[in-house]
Amino acid sequence: WSSDVCSSDLRDAHGLTVPIRLLTNSTLLHRARVRDALPGIDEVWAKLDAGTETWFRKVDGTTFPFERVLRNLRETAARRPITIQSLFCTFEGEEPSDAEITAWAERVGEVAAAGTVEAVQVYTVARRPADAAVGAVPRETLVRIAEAARAKGVRVEVV
Repeated sequence: WSSDVCSSDLRDAHGLTVPIRLLTNSTLLHRARVRDALPGIDEVWAKLDAGTETWFRKVDGTTFPFERVLRNLRETAARRPITIQSLFCTFEGEEPSDAEITAWAERVGEVAAAGTVEAVQVYTVARRPADAAVGAVPRETLVRIAEAARAKGVRVEVV
């Protein structure tokens, strides 16, 4: 990856018509090198899998600060449109609580208020996870989660 070569320039030079799409876990969007590369990207699809620090630690298994992820999303959405991708799953059969879903929808609303959220994609695990305690949530739950975000005025797709 070279910051002096723009991804869309390479695509255009080869006569391709596919969008250049960045899929990101949202953790490094604040870095200058990443920000500087974004103008060459057609679409940014950024992860937001939680509404609270506790669920974030559980679902993402990281020590990265949740507030930094939220700030990255707000700042990026303020500079350019983004799509938020959100994975919901069960842990030992337990779905995210209503409070967690409400908190997640609030975070989505905060990002949308800071800039442009083109869409939110809500989905669950599609194959057997490495951790046997993790499972898929039912479609009805995904629909309920999507409705919580729609109430914040964003377009939501259940995928």
